[in-house]
Amino acid sequence: MGDSITGVTRDPSDYGTSPIPQRGPTAPELPSARSSSDSSEEHARNDNNPSRPVDVFEKGEKEDAAATKPSFLSRLAILVGLLVGGAIIGGTTYALVARVQTLIANATVGGDTSRWIQTARTNAYDACYHGCNDCSDPSFAYNACQVTARASVKGVICAGDDMWNWAVADKYPEACLKAVAQILMGEELERVKQSYRNQLAIIILTVLGGVVGGVMTYLLWRCLTTSKAQREAKKASSQQTKPEQEKWSIRRPGTWKKRNHAHTTIERPESRRSRSSSAPSHQSSSSASSSSSSRQSQPRPSLSSLLTAASLTALATSNSAHAYPCTGHDPARNQLFVSPNSTVSGLLDGWLSDCSNRQDCVRRCTTNSCSTSSSGGQRSCSSKSCTNTDCRTVVTTTRTPKDYVDAMVPRVEGCGFTMVDALSGGGGSVAERVGNARLEKDWWVRVTVNGLNVTRRDETDEMVLCLHGIGDVDGR
Repeated sequence: MGDSITGVTRDPSDYGTSPIPQRGPTAPELPSARSSSDSSEEHARNDNNPSRPVDVFEKGEKEDAAATKPSFLSRLAILVGLLVGGAIIGGTTYALVARVQTLIANATVGGDTSRWIQTARTNAYDACYHGCNDCSDPSFAYNACQVTARASVKGVICAGDDMWNWAVADKYPEACLKAVAQILMGEELERVKQSYRNQLAIIILTVLGGVVGGVMTYLLWRCLTTSKAQREAKKASSQQTKPEQEKWSIRRPGTWKKRNHAHTTIERPESRRSRSSSAPSHQSSSSASSSSSSRQSQPRPSLSSLLTAASLTALATSNSAHAYPCTGHDPARNQLFVSPNSTVSGLLDGWLSDCSNRQDCVRRCTTNSCSTSSSGGQRSCSSKSCTNTDCRTVVTTTRTPKDYVDAMVPRVEGCGFTMVDALSGGGGSVAERVGNARLEKDWWVRVTVNGLNVTRRDETDEMVLCLHGIGDVDGR
């Protein structure tokens, strides 16, 4: 029968071979499935990559925190600094105050009792009785009389104002001299003690020293309490994290750039969306900053120049509101007077002027810029500035010795005296001062006569007592 039959074709599987499947057209792979697989692989690689920027910085921060964690002793640096600074301030202040108190407790004044009695006679009683010779202090005699009035001795009059017309032998009671000497010694002792108290100003330096000592102690304590291992760990951590951190730089929030891969940037979607919207605001802020910088670049006068100009202007335009007595600026004024019977004669002596100070300055003005117009040829200048230079103090007098003597003349005439240009027959000496210190203090005039007990030896003349009473009237 044979192996083949007419019209029949055998299948290759009849010969023991597997049929080869015939495939149709290959279906394309889904891009979403592939991208999802790639994204999963990328995330897996990123998770296994220790050099991601966030991981690098988190690792560096953790290592820095572990390396720089302060020990218990280093935490006490502030407390130790405060304690040391307080100890310096407290200790030096205590030592200084104790020393000053010791000096004050042991303070003494030199000189024995006899020397201070002589000082009381000269500086207190003689100054009260005779005043001063053309001194610049019209209250010189008044202040001396006040010292004598402070002496208190039972049953004894010590005030110089009450003894001005006594006999010379009675004007200096021994008990009063001793009492005034004690007063003068006490005043001198108080001045010595005050000089010791002024040393307490050094406390300011002790406070400054305490602050410096506390800061130095704080720094030294921190240095000593930081262990060598901590310092080395901190140094090693900074060296390890620095190369990794240098690969990444923060461009803006959510944007990182890896420097060793060109054109490789990891950005968050929101940062890309906000980039275009932030451009106008960036331009407006840059324009605002440029305008503000241009305004700041304009020159402005410095504070020192303004203060200097103001002070010079004030000195140039202001006069001293305080008048003070002065001598030597105007000629002295002397006016003689005599009683109707020519028994009592006297002199009004004026030597003080009422002075005040004034600042005179030369005002100089300069122009900063000038220009000439091309059409008319006119020159114009701007920015004119003026300053006061060559300032000097000028002393002016508002009242002269003549004015004060002329104001006293009507008072003296009211006591019955007559003003004369010269005393008849030479007139003798008129050197006996009328002992009312208010004549010089309030009237700025000294009144002297030829004697206090002219009419009767045992009592003061009535006309002299009238002159003494002028001082009780305010002459200013």
